[in-house]
Amino acid sequence: MAGPKGAGKTTVVEQFFARLSVPVVSLTANRHFSVQEAAQTKTLVPTYRTEADGSKTPVGITAIPQDGPLLQAMREGIPLVINELDLADPAELTGLNDIIDRGIYTVPDTGEVVRAERGFMVFVCANSNGSGDQTGEYAGVGAMNTSLISRFCKVEVDFTRPRAKKPKRSSPRG
Repeated sequence: MAGPKGAGKTTVVEQFFARLSVPVVSLTANRHFSVQEAAQTKTLVPTYRTEADGSKTPVGITAIPQDGPLLQAMREGIPLVINELDLADPAELTGLNDIIDRGIYTVPDTGEVVRAERGFMVFVCANSNGSGDQTGEYAGVGAMNTSLISRFCKVEVDFTRPRAKKPKRSSPRG
């Protein structure tokens, strides 16, 4: 979905699925966006050694991998909304191609192949239609690779127009 800031791009998707009682996972891209980080995050957890007296001595930190929004949506079979995708590096975004086409992601650290459950789909909300920002209003927005753009149905979203107010009927008495 493409359109100006505040036009309701993300809200349209969220509200559509809310009416179907389907949860939605979302994330916001930026110029440092990586598919790997969208798929998996790491939580740092201190490790301890238990001493003879039962006390614990810190000995290091372990990084525990956890599903990021991408893998969460794939495993649960729910929609993923990626906001501001046109801020990300087009070369990095090609990593989404197999995910969108085949619903498959291979976790680099473990080699685990994650297959998307039925119901998984990807929505992109951005201020440009993939061709970059021609207005100069959206700093950092760039053109996206056409190999990625071709995998989406494009919807232009604009501000809703206020409805014309119906004239009030005057009562027959006055």
